[in-house]
Amino acid sequence: LKTILDRSNVLKAEIAADEEAIDEMDGVISGFQRKADEEGAEAERISREFASRKDLFSECEVLQGKLEVLERSSAQLKERLREESEESVEELEELKQKMREQLNV
Repeated sequence: LKTILDRSNVLKAEIAADEEAIDEMDGVISGFQRKADEEGAEAERISREFASRKDLFSECEVLQGKLEVLERSSAQLKERLREESEESVEELEELKQKMREQLNV
């Protein structure tokens, strides 16, 4: 009977130690879960930031394309204005020459 009682006490102590180890494991698991949740939230934040920057990059590409079109249009307009001003100068020179000719007649 004493042996059974001793064995029962040993088993109770082992069960208590096992329960303590289980509680400790639960704490470790909770810590890992908390860390995983934090890292998941961080990954989500980074993903949103990446998507936002990707959108900004796409907008920059569109704006770059528009800028290139505007620069080409501006260059064409400058060239046309230069040509027109040269034509106007030539016309004025011709008009001036005609006026001189009329004055000398």
